[in-house]
Amino acid sequence: GAYQEKQKTEAPGLDWDEDEDDAQLENESAVSKKLTEMTTRRVILLVLLIMLALPFFQGTIYIVKLPTTAQYGMNNLYRTWRDGMAVHDPLANSTQRDAYLTSKEREVYIDDFYSFVYFHNPWCSAEEIPSSAVQSPLSSFGK
Repeated sequence: GAYQEKQKTEAPGLDWDEDEDDAQLENESAVSKKLTEMTTRRVILLVLLIMLALPFFQGTIYIVKLPTTAQYGMNNLYRTWRDGMAVHDPLANSTQRDAYLTSKEREVYIDDFYSFVYFHNPWCSAEEIPSSAVQSPLSSFGK
């Protein structure tokens, strides 16, 4: 037909009009347009979802900076001391001070202090720890 005659007269590579003719012949149906639009939306949503979820799959997000045992022990000692001071207020007068020095809170603080010092002392062996420094069940470590 006309197409083959046109091919014989034109040089190769100069058939630009052919693409426009094909586009006019292939009209997109309403169903095809709807499917294309839905697919495009799904792909966009999937890409956005991946972009938002990707940081949760990295290991660095789950690393928690936990305190060292030394820091934890110091925090525990401070809380024990602060709680004992709040209950007895030894700075108010000598009676309060004497009550604090003989209280169970003070005993727990001393036990925790010995436990902390002997545990974090690299030059102290287990045999050198006095029996009075052993952690009691009433210490704040047992709370």
